[in-house]
Amino acid sequence: MPNRIQPIPLESEHVLEQLILADVENLEEGLHVLDNQVPAGSGFIDVLAVDSDNALVVIELKKEESDRMLLQTLEYYDVVRENTPRFASSYRNKHPIDENAEPRLILIAHAFSEMLQSAAKYINAPLALYTYEYLQFADQKGLLLTEVPISEPRDFGRRRKTPSEHLEKIVNPQTRALCQATIEQIVALDSVNTTSKGLRGRIAIKYQGRNLVNIWPRQNWFLFKIRDHPRTRISSASDLNEGVWADIKETMRKMASGEVEDDDDNEGNEENE
Repeated sequence: MPNRIQPIPLESEHVLEQLILADVENLEEGLHVLDNQVPAGSGFIDVLAVDSDNALVVIELKKEESDRMLLQTLEYYDVVRENTPRFASSYRNKHPIDENAEPRLILIAHAFSEMLQSAAKYINAPLALYTYEYLQFADQKGLLLTEVPISEPRDFGRRRKTPSEHLEKIVNPQTRALCQATIEQIVALDSVNTTSKGLRGRIAIKYQGRNLVNIWPRQNWFLFKIRDHPRTRISSASDLNEGVWADIKETMRKMASGEVEDDDDNEGNEENE
């Protein structure tokens, strides 16, 4: 029988932690581990990291589904947020930390319940959810991480930020101009059916009223995601190569012909946004 990729059980939560520590950029490019099992509140932060914007990142791990992990991570977030200068001082020899940058939260588990995902959309702190699979191919083993979209909560008349207001988060003027130009170029591909709008923490570019591209501005770069494609970090024009534009055009073609399913992040109720 030929070799094939197959899921295998993970021995323990400790093994999951070691896999993340060994290759934290498998989770996000630019992440740098500061420490693990850091005392905070009533427990321990599994992995404390810093991102490419020098913001602290609290990473909580669970081998199986756990609704408690969201509340637990929020406790750690409170400790880190209220004591960022102390953490910056403690780890200054490992990596610079921006004391003015809001800490981020990343939860990793084998699965997330509907209840946790429903609660996550009301968390104002920067939060990301990832599921994992432990896979084996021949004698090789590896961790596959998949981001779980967090849906937008219903908006009862609160004013959302405009794309221009989101762009202000990018402090690098060249990167900000690149991001703005990218949005304009995508909309120009079909200006009749394509629009951009501000949502919670991101800019959504819609084609025929459905998600085409999402952009998350950061201080010196931005995250860029075409629907059904992985997120990509953009920091220069060379990151937006011809292949990216080909993917956008092909996605638009599939959306127009009905070859893609409805949005998977519950943004269908646009009248409430």
